[in-house]
Amino acid sequence: MNGAEPVPRGYLDRQIGRNRVDRDAAHLVIRAIDANALPVHGCMFVVFGMACILSLGLLAMVSERRYDDTTLGFFMPKRNHFGFLWMVSTAAMVVFLPWWIRRWHRPASVIDFSRPERMVRRSGRVVAPFSRLECIALREIVDPDGAYLVRVSLWHTDGMECDLAEEYEESTARELATEVATFAGLPVRWVESPPAV
Repeated sequence: MNGAEPVPRGYLDRQIGRNRVDRDAAHLVIRAIDANALPVHGCMFVVFGMACILSLGLLAMVSERRYDDTTLGFFMPKRNHFGFLWMVSTAAMVVFLPWWIRRWHRPASVIDFSRPERMVRRSGRVVAPFSRLECIALREIVDPDGAYLVRVSLWHTDGMECDLAEEYEESTARELATEVATFAGLPVRWVESPPAV
């Protein structure tokens, strides 16, 4: 393991609050898991689109019964416009549906602490090298509904801040902060929130 601390079995992949934490000897990856939910209006759009394609296919078959000479005429726009529309919309749905599902299945942010590269990346972009990391900060903040939650952030490069997570339970926020701090060798600090304006 090249001098890295041994990682106990069963400790590698787990959920901490609203985050999925994947850990091995070389990487610690934090993913926001609630960001993967497919929106209801999008699912309804897909169902409506598939129903329209089905109705175009049925209209194309009914319309084609008037012509008996060739099967290729089924897709000719001048002879059977329903068949042509059905073919185009089916092709568009075959391309669009996997793209849409893939887009919504991608987490909003992926934070990767990489020991081999000695870098921290957020969604593929470099945040800071390990040598510039200062601490993991915990701060109590108020959400728009007036409830208190704890923000876990990474302080680096002389005062820059990278938010890792926000949790309503202080114990969950401390657990995530301890996980990152143990991996990166950083202290965990509780900091005061700036006064509300």
